[in-house]
Amino acid sequence: KTAFVGNLSHDIDEDTLRDAFKDCGAIASVRLVKDRESGKSKGFGFIEFEDTESTDKALKMVGTEIMGRALRVDYSGVKGTGKGGSRRR
Repeated sequence: KTAFVGNLSHDIDEDTLRDAFKDCGAIASVRLVKDRESGKSKGFGFIEFEDTESTDKALKMVGTEIMGRALRVDYSGVKGTGKGGSRRR
Protein backbone atom coordinates (compact mmCIF):
# COMPACT_ATOMS: atom_id res chain seq x y z
CA LYS A 1 0.00 0.00 0.00
CA THR A 2 3.05 2.27 0.00
CA ALA A 3 4.37 4.07 -3.07
CA PHE A 4 7.91 5.32 -3.53
CA VAL A 5 7.99 8.78 -5.14
CA GLY A 6 11.27 10.03 -6.59
CA ASN A 7 12.74 12.91 -8.59
CA LEU A 8 11.03 15.40 -6.29
CA SER A 9 12.07 19.03 -6.00
CA HIS A 10 14.26 19.61 -2.96
CA ASP A 11 11.88 22.44 -2.02
CA ILE A 12 8.71 20.30 -1.92
CA ASP A 13 6.81 19.83 1.33
CA GLU A 14 4.54 17.01 2.52
CA ASP A 15 1.36 19.04 1.97
CA THR A 16 2.24 19.68 -1.69
CA LEU A 17 2.96 15.98 -2.24
CA ARG A 18 -0.24 14.94 -0.46
CA ASP A 19 -2.25 17.39 -2.58
CA ALA A 20 -0.75 16.02 -5.81
CA PHE A 21 -1.83 12.44 -4.96
CA LYS A 22 -5.17 13.14 -3.24
CA ASP A 23 -7.21 12.02 -6.27
CA CYS A 24 -5.65 8.54 -6.10
CA GLY A 25 -7.46 7.70 -2.87
CA ALA A 26 -7.27 7.94 0.90
CA ILE A 27 -3.75 8.74 2.09
CA ALA A 28 -2.66 7.31 5.45
CA SER A 29 0.71 9.09 5.60
CA VAL A 30 3.29 11.04 3.60
CA ARG A 31 6.98 10.95 4.44
CA LEU A 32 9.71 12.95 2.71
CA VAL A 33 13.24 11.71 3.31
CA LYS A 34 15.36 14.62 4.51
CA ASP A 35 19.05 15.25 4.94
CA ARG A 36 19.92 15.10 8.63
CA GLU A 37 22.25 18.08 8.53
CA SER A 38 20.49 20.52 6.20
CA GLY A 39 16.90 19.41 6.84
CA LYS A 40 16.20 19.68 3.10
CA SER A 41 14.41 17.00 1.13
CA LYS A 42 16.67 14.41 -0.52
CA GLY A 43 14.32 14.35 -3.50
CA PHE A 44 12.30 11.26 -2.66
CA GLY A 45 9.66 10.06 -0.25
CA PHE A 46 6.87 7.61 0.45
CA ILE A 47 3.09 7.81 0.38
CA GLU A 48 1.11 5.20 2.26
CA PHE A 49 -2.43 4.73 1.01
CA GLU A 50 -5.37 3.14 2.84
CA ASP A 51 -5.80 0.49 0.12
CA THR A 52 -3.87 -1.11 -2.74
CA GLU A 53 -6.22 0.26 -5.41
CA SER A 54 -5.11 3.77 -4.47
CA THR A 55 -1.46 2.73 -4.76
CA ASP A 56 -2.18 1.31 -8.21
CA LYS A 57 -3.68 4.66 -9.25
CA ALA A 58 -0.62 6.48 -7.88
CA LEU A 59 1.67 4.43 -10.13
CA LYS A 60 -0.13 5.86 -13.13
CA MET A 61 1.24 9.29 -12.16
CA VAL A 62 4.75 8.43 -13.40
CA GLY A 63 6.04 11.41 -15.40
CA THR A 64 3.56 13.89 -13.90
CA GLU A 65 5.31 17.21 -13.30
CA ILE A 66 5.32 18.75 -9.85
CA MET A 67 7.38 21.88 -9.27
CA GLY A 68 9.06 21.39 -12.65
CA ARG A 69 10.19 17.80 -12.04
CA ALA A 70 8.80 14.64 -13.70
CA LEU A 71 7.87 12.16 -10.96
CA ARG A 72 9.14 8.62 -10.60
CA VAL A 73 6.60 6.41 -8.84
CA ASP A 74 6.96 2.74 -7.91
CA TYR A 75 5.82 0.23 -5.34
CA SER A 76 7.81 0.57 -2.15
CA GLY A 77 9.57 -2.23 -0.32
CA VAL A 78 8.34 -5.41 -1.95
CA LYS A 79 9.04 -7.87 0.83
CA GLY A 80 9.79 -11.55 0.65
CA THR A 81 11.74 -11.59 -2.61
CA GLY A 82 14.51 -13.66 -1.07
CA LYS A 83 17.13 -11.24 -2.37
CA GLY A 84 19.49 -9.31 -0.21
CA GLY A 85 22.88 -9.31 1.42
CA SER A 86 24.53 -12.53 2.42
CA ARG A 87 24.92 -13.42 6.05
CA ARG A 88 28.32 -14.74 6.98
CA ARG A 89 28.74 -16.80 10.08
